[in-house]
Amino acid sequence: MSRFSKLLSIFLITFLTLQPGNALAVSVTVNGAQLNCDPPPFIQDGTTLVPMRAIFEALGAQVGWDAETQLVTATKENRVVILQIGKPTGYINNQPVTLLKAPRIVEGRTFVPLRFVSEALGANVDWVAAAQQILINYTQQSKPIINETPQDPNTPPVVVITPQDIKF
Repeated sequence: MSRFSKLLSIFLITFLTLQPGNALAVSVTVNGAQLNCDPPPFIQDGTTLVPMRAIFEALGAQVGWDAETQLVTATKENRVVILQIGKPTGYINNQPVTLLKAPRIVEGRTFVPLRFVSEALGANVDWVAAAQQILINYTQQSKPIINETPQDPNTPPVVVITPQDIKF
């Protein structure tokens, strides 16, 4: 293979794996099932961003979106995760956590940091570099991160957090 052919091959492979904004494409599986999203997840500056609804629903969370404040909310069991577009701080049950990459809107879709939201909802996340693949595993009954016991064992605890409760 000539030097030109090698360079062209490298260029094409690199070009075909890039998403808008010079971000690398990545494959995501949740409990062994491929996470199909449009637009697809991508890696930017070392952080994987994924469409919020796709990942939250795959992890069994209820999804909320407030267009006025640009707040993303995910609720699963006794966990509440809140993110705001463009802000580098996320909240798990009202506790602030610094994010490596802020949530953002791409092609009209809200993208959130995959590792943060997955682990915040009780999942384990593994990276397979050779395959550019992320493996997410979780169980339906994940370990609670807050110590609240409901009065009725059949009723989960309710955690209510409004945008006014969070100081940005």
